[in-house]
Amino acid sequence: MPSQLPTGFEPPIDTAELVARARFTLDEPARLKDEEARERRKFFQVLRNQKASKSWLVTPAIMPAIAGMIAQVSERLLLQTPPKVYVELDPMPNAAALVADDESIVVLASGLVELLETDELAAIVGHEFGHALLDHTSKRMREGPSVNFHLERSRASEVSADRVGLIATGSLATAIRAEVKMACGLSSRHLQFDLEKVVREAEALMLAAEQHEGSISSTHPEFPFRIWALSRFAQSDLFASVSGGTGGIPIDEIERDIEHHFAGIGEGDAFVVTADFVHESLAWMGVLIVAEDSEVTETEREVLVALVGTIWADDVATYAQRHGLEAVRRRAMKSLHPLAHAGTRTRKRLEASIRDFGRRTGATARCAEMLELLNEALER
Repeated sequence: MPSQLPTGFEPPIDTAELVARARFTLDEPARLKDEEARERRKFFQVLRNQKASKSWLVTPAIMPAIAGMIAQVSERLLLQTPPKVYVELDPMPNAAALVADDESIVVLASGLVELLETDELAAIVGHEFGHALLDHTSKRMREGPSVNFHLERSRASEVSADRVGLIATGSLATAIRAEVKMACGLSSRHLQFDLEKVVREAEALMLAAEQHEGSISSTHPEFPFRIWALSRFAQSDLFASVSGGTGGIPIDEIERDIEHHFAGIGEGDAFVVTADFVHESLAWMGVLIVAEDSEVTETEREVLVALVGTIWADDVATYAQRHGLEAVRRRAMKSLHPLAHAGTRTRKRLEASIRDFGRRTGATARCAEMLELLNEALER
């Protein structure tokens, strides 16, 4: 049964609090180094100038209906000053947010504006505003294992932005209708829309897709997952709290459900990639801990096997005997570097495993050294 609105679950006081609540748990705030932030600013300025010269700024004088919709979206999102919105000549139904620090713009393709009704367009504008407000970085990993983590973060950011789009339009049916139109490219005259059936079919397609290779190489989750995830969020007490309603299913329960299926995208390949790196890193660091005194006790070996499995434990121990602990340390650092682009949960999982290892083996001092090694690698 739906829960009652929790005591103290007050409406958000400003835009920052609203979008922070809407943020999907696996969508972490951008972490850019100073040099990366400067590059993003330069890139933004070039694109902004290009779009401004080749697109048309939405104003009440030229596009009154769209301008009125943007004002309504801004009110729903508690925005004092919304990003500037441009329309560019492009037959494809696309939209994009260009973000840099405290400045952003949104660009709508003319094909999108022509395809959607004004209320449906509000969901897409809200989605793009969500990217801007949540400071979703455009940083790209071009090669190596870090690409997997970047793509996973990008997919998580789309879940958050979809939620902001839902809040912006206030109607699940409208938001999902916009998603369906963008997926198939058909206007209203070709569609007979039944929200319950669409969500049911999307869930069936999502479950089927989890059994096959899919969108692990994509920056966006596939539409069936997005439709299902958005419908689940709309049932939450959190959505009720930001849309003036009451009741709803506890958001923690909703998030666990969405995270479970998010991890199943593309046969769960992103989940497996992360798990592989975590196990490898723990194996190298575990051997560094237990082999430092040149003696591996039975207890230490049992704990290492419990942590990473017999094969990993035996293989890295053999490597250490042949090549020495300095070579093991280099391997540990190398295995950790890709995890610098993984999420906070992965970092916490590594830290907790190392601390547990120290507690169970009594090697707390050596585990403290491994935590320093971990922080050194992940902060690069």
